[in-house]
Amino acid sequence: FEQVESTLREARKTPAGWRFVLEDGARWDQIDTESLPLPPRPGAKVTIRRAAMGSYMLSVNSRAVRVERVN
Repeated sequence: FEQVESTLREARKTPAGWRFVLEDGARWDQIDTESLPLPPRPGAKVTIRRAAMGSYMLSVNSRAVRVERVN
């Protein structure tokens, strides 16, 4: 896929970064060290797009972090 838009069901901070759970149950973990100034809230719109070298960028609250799919 090139881009997916969804709604955030859950976001929680882990020792490695954020874990994002989308409306369809898909889980994505943050793999970079970017910080999010505001914690993502359930119901927020997210966009996941393909990035360089097989990675993905998840945008929420007008900020993007690099992620990988967990399930």
